[in-house]
Amino acid sequence: MEKQEKKESWIKVFRNIEKSWLWEERPFSRGQAWIDLLLLAKFRDGSFINRRGNLVDAKKGHVYRSISSLADRWGWSRKKVDHFFDQLETENMIKVNKKRASEETSIFIVNYSRYQIFGTGKRASEE
Repeated sequence: MEKQEKKESWIKVFRNIEKSWLWEERPFSRGQAWIDLLLLAKFRDGSFINRRGNLVDAKKGHVYRSISSLADRWGWSRKKVDHFFDQLETENMIKVNKKRASEETSIFIVNYSRYQIFGTGKRASEE
């Protein structure tokens, strides 16, 4: 029974983990890169100005970063990021809308809402 409960439960991760010394080690593991994608995803719809000064209509559950910027952030090659994304897409964890290398890539986290249930610990764990 305990194994079953662990598989179906979750924890909240505070976004400030990115500022911790634990998050500074490079290169990232695949698990760390996955958590980083969850941290980078927009947690609500809204707009932002991208690095080129364009207004972007951002959607909840999307990450707006270039492959190159993620490679730098994670200490990986662009080829490794592409391969990782291929694996995540195969597992139906993300959907990638690739753009030119100089533009942000839109990465949609499939089932993002499952990772972001708001509420108290008791209610959230029941959901």
